[in-house]
Amino acid sequence: MTGVPSAADAAGPVLAGELLAGWARRAPHKPAVREDGRTLTWAELDAQVTALASGMAASGVGPGDAVGMLALDRLEVFVHYLACLRLGAVRVGINARFAAREVLHVVRDCEARMVVVEAGLAHLLGGEERALRAEGRLLVSLTPGDPAAPCLAGYDSSFGELCAGPAVDLPAPRPGDVALISYTSGTTGLPKGVLVSQAAVGTVLVHTVLMIGLGPDDVWFQATSLAWIASLLALLGLVNGMTVVLPGGPGGFDAGHFLRAVGRHRVTGTVLAPVMIRRVLDELDAGAGAGDGDGDGHDLSSFRTLVYGSSPAPPALLHRVHAALPATALVQLYGITECSGGWVSVLTHADHLRGLAGEPELLASCGRPGPWVDVAVTDDDGREVARGERGEVRLRSPMNCLGYHRLPELTAGLLDGAWIRTHDIGRMDDEGYLYLTDRKDFMIITGGMNVYPSVVENVLAQHPDVADVAVVGAAHEEWGEAVVAMVEPRRGATPDPAGLVSFCRERLGAYQVPKHVAVVDALPRGVTGKVLKPTIIAELAEHPERLPWHRTASGAVGTR
Repeated sequence: MTGVPSAADAAGPVLAGELLAGWARRAPHKPAVREDGRTLTWAELDAQVTALASGMAASGVGPGDAVGMLALDRLEVFVHYLACLRLGAVRVGINARFAAREVLHVVRDCEARMVVVEAGLAHLLGGEERALRAEGRLLVSLTPGDPAAPCLAGYDSSFGELCAGPAVDLPAPRPGDVALISYTSGTTGLPKGVLVSQAAVGTVLVHTVLMIGLGPDDVWFQATSLAWIASLLALLGLVNGMTVVLPGGPGGFDAGHFLRAVGRHRVTGTVLAPVMIRRVLDELDAGAGAGDGDGDGHDLSSFRTLVYGSSPAPPALLHRVHAALPATALVQLYGITECSGGWVSVLTHADHLRGLAGEPELLASCGRPGPWVDVAVTDDDGREVARGERGEVRLRSPMNCLGYHRLPELTAGLLDGAWIRTHDIGRMDDEGYLYLTDRKDFMIITGGMNVYPSVVENVLAQHPDVADVAVVGAAHEEWGEAVVAMVEPRRGATPDPAGLVSFCRERLGAYQVPKHVAVVDALPRGVTGKVLKPTIIAELAEHPERLPWHRTASGAVGTR
């Protein structure tokens, strides 16, 4: 066929837009994506993506222009994601859990030409619609499931109007072009943007499908938010033609909804953070458990692959999964945003069986490096250390990001030639298994979300009753780690822990708010006066009874 490239003609990196067009030709009537009773086939998805990309182009959005999306995990978000990739626009997901100041920072930092906003989240623009439009940004309102919904007052158009125009010729994105900016927690108190290329997106998709072992008959449940880098998991069907199921609903992970979706859509696999896995198991314990659909239990007969990542899973949790779902393969993936969300290493199901059967130390590993990833454990000067020795983990991969958006100093600290400095501390054993033993900068991973302590500290330091503060992570059964703040009061002041929590809620995203605030006479310090965070962390580990999820501590407030 003239003008239609074949697989044999393919050369260079895989691009997501080209993969979509291929499945629209090969399997036009097969379901591509589903969400709460709505389904798009591959042909329908391709048509909607073309329509939206054409509408954005007609509105003045061109290659390289940033387009923000502030919405929950809707089918429209999926269409918008692919439209940006096809047009060559820079897709920017905006986390609905951000505070208004963070949302506005992202919109302005990425220099968004257009921002699509779900009607129910419009308040997160902080009433600055007029100012944003005066800055030359187009505002588009989205009413999920209603293409005929009118444009919100003060906005330029609606999502339905944007998709209603004629198709136009679209430019072909280049592999080295920026495809998306993924915003993650920043050390300055505001999110920082990670630049991901079109080539990296395609490589991540192929790499992930290969590492998990997914095929065209799989049905994938997208449990993680479409606002951040793990949103690439929703695009895995572009590689093998499988169906992807979006969670829909009011946002956030709901274990009961997930279990019902598995039975309803015959889901075969998903990626969950350990905190999500624990909720699923609790839901099974509270109900009739897993079944085959013949009794009162959840029908999990189709489910065969459970992937987990974002933070380590305790061995006890893995044993619990194996007992509840013995026919399900367990796979752990270790990845970072700066590797474009690509998976650095994999702990396979066979590895898990070894660990569960008598090699428990293997369950503490994050597996062996995957294809297209070189891993080096180095000293402070960048020299590789001997196997078994601790050092900083560095990565070399075509999935590596291009750096941080408008942050040259941070980019210089991240990129070392072809290598990325992860700031994770780890070691590699003689079999090639990677073990992470610590994290630089004391970053906290709570419920799969990254929290930099300095962000929370900077907010609490603004409170008039606070002289100094140290924020650390402490073990938590549900969240993996919980944000804990130790506050040294100003002389003569008596800070109220509950008031400090409320103070944070007004200025931080929900996942950054401390789950425990304790007021202490003085923070531990070294000879130079620097607060000794390792001492605080060690004391909390040795005395867990001081934490409210173990036992309510006098003068402390905990939130769940």
